[in-house]
Amino acid sequence: MDILALSPTYGRIERSVQYAGELAAQTNASISGLYVSEPLPVVATPMAIPEFYTLAADLAQAAIEAEPMFQKWAHGLGIVHSRWIVAQGYLNNTLAQLSSQHDLLVLESGEGVVWGSSGVIGKIALTSGLPCLIVPQNFGAKAVIETVALAWNGSSEAMRAIHAALPLIKRAKKVLLIHGEREPPFTSVLWRPTLTLENYLAIHEVEFERQYFDATGETAGRSLLEVAQKAHADLLVMGAYGHTRFSEWMLGGATLYVLDHARLPIFLRH
Repeated sequence: MDILALSPTYGRIERSVQYAGELAAQTNASISGLYVSEPLPVVATPMAIPEFYTLAADLAQAAIEAEPMFQKWAHGLGIVHSRWIVAQGYLNNTLAQLSSQHDLLVLESGEGVVWGSSGVIGKIALTSGLPCLIVPQNFGAKAVIETVALAWNGSSEAMRAIHAALPLIKRAKKVLLIHGEREPPFTSVLWRPTLTLENYLAIHEVEFERQYFDATGETAGRSLLEVAQKAHADLLVMGAYGHTRFSEWMLGGATLYVLDHARLPIFLRH
């Protein structure tokens, strides 16, 4: 597995990067630390434009010089393959180009964290092309994956999330399937036998417990978190649900609630 850890700063190991490194060490994965220097907004007179370019270049150079620190930290965790990437450009373009080289994006959520708001994280989850593992800023525990909660409502987004998280799910000692009631999705294909999540998990030798919850209404996100936290889950796997197919950059209320209030890492896939 190739893990991409988005660092909001350089020169120190942020919480999400530490989590990504611990996860990489446990799974024998490679890790790429990423710092993105986005173009500075030009709000001054045209005479000041060269100064903006100089400042942006200085920031990028300072970030590049953080590589030895990052490599020393990664090697200290026992990670064999690591690299530090500094990109000058917009975040969405950067992630689009790196997505083909990585399997998982780890990033941090929280107030005051660069790209840490639920709206920005939601857009990244919907457009980056990568599964996202979001670590809350105040999450202090180590990256231990012993109990995994799977949010299931029968949607293709939920299935893609579970499929992408399978390497982590198979490492867990306990898997809890949080089953939300929902009408079966319309399909023009008649399957024989019927494709089910239960069969998928059985094929991959994943044993699980099931708990039902109400996945409808305004309290769905809160109910989902309450079930996951009561089970002492180390990770919640869920699909990223957009409002409509014509506005996939907007997340549904349940997903936004989880991103805003989760106290455990969230594995999100659109």
